[in-house]
Amino acid sequence: MPFDLVDFDEEEGILKGNLMQKSRVALVSIVAILIALGLGSVFTTFAKSPRFRVLVLAENDQYHTPMAIAGRAWIEKMGADSSFAVDTIANLDSISTSFLAKYQVFVQLNWWAFRWTKDKETAFEAYINSNRGWIGIHAACLCHATLEAGEDNWTWYRTLIGGINFVQHPAFQNATVIVEDRTHPVTRGLPATFSRSDEWYEFDKDPRPNVHVLMRVDETSYTPITRAPGGDHPEIWTNENYHRVLVCAMGHSPDEFTDPNFQTFLRNAIMWTAEPMPSAVRTPGISYRVPEKSSRVVIGKQGRGISVHVAGVLPAGIRLTDAKGRVILAAQSSTGDFHFDRAGLKNGIYVVTATCASGEFSAILCLN
Repeated sequence: MPFDLVDFDEEEGILKGNLMQKSRVALVSIVAILIALGLGSVFTTFAKSPRFRVLVLAENDQYHTPMAIAGRAWIEKMGADSSFAVDTIANLDSISTSFLAKYQVFVQLNWWAFRWTKDKETAFEAYINSNRGWIGIHAACLCHATLEAGEDNWTWYRTLIGGINFVQHPAFQNATVIVEDRTHPVTRGLPATFSRSDEWYEFDKDPRPNVHVLMRVDETSYTPITRAPGGDHPEIWTNENYHRVLVCAMGHSPDEFTDPNFQTFLRNAIMWTAEPMPSAVRTPGISYRVPEKSSRVVIGKQGRGISVHVAGVLPAGIRLTDAKGRVILAAQSSTGDFHFDRAGLKNGIYVVTATCASGEFSAILCLN
């Protein structure tokens, strides 16, 4: 993986003592029940000195209510255990630019894309463009090529999720999920493969050319309606044209939230999407500064070397120059991922520049 994610201390901020722990669990349970009953529009679970705030959108619709109830309760419990705050809404009434500005992570458990109104679309686009995190699960992937009366063709959202339209899904059935990128922070702790039962959405095209695939489903392990070309069937991916955007096509059943592998995935995903766009980043022996807010260069440690990741672009290459402008090394990559050995590099200031068709992106690297 091109960078190391700083692990959150799961013990920090947790209330101590059996009585206090039981009180917190009871509070989470009560809030979950109230939400399930649809009482009110926004419910909040508070963590002590919350690290960040998470908004969960989960509608009690005719298809996904059991999953929505289970998902809300699980995320709220995770927030209580991991010291972040969780607000839950069941519709779009509260959505506005100022409302979304309070959150670092937006988890969309369902709610179909073509049901957003123009003002809500504008607010959501502003949220994503402000470099905040978003996780779209299952029904959040539902963009249709053919719309009914009153439905909106939100092309921006279709691009966000990988440029795809939902077509159909086969019967709910068990299949094998393959973890493609086992070095990504979202897949940390997952096995190479695991089994899940789901609807296994089918889309009009493969999102892979537009996204970074983390997991795919093995089409030979179940019976699809229409097999994907080459059997390539991505299930979970990131869109690196944005800061922290993650799409998960599976997630129909409430059983997801009792499955250890799905729990690990979603826990990692929330922590990953909560990471802010860095203005300055430090790891032992390495720090870097992004000169421009729009820069997409991410630097980190990889073994004893240094990695560079350029998000959202496919650079022709990168170059490392010293403080005097001398080129120390140059490399080519079609994926946006680079790695070089620190051996031979003196402590000091360097500039990492990625050159691609859309321009140059750079960051200042300090070795110490």
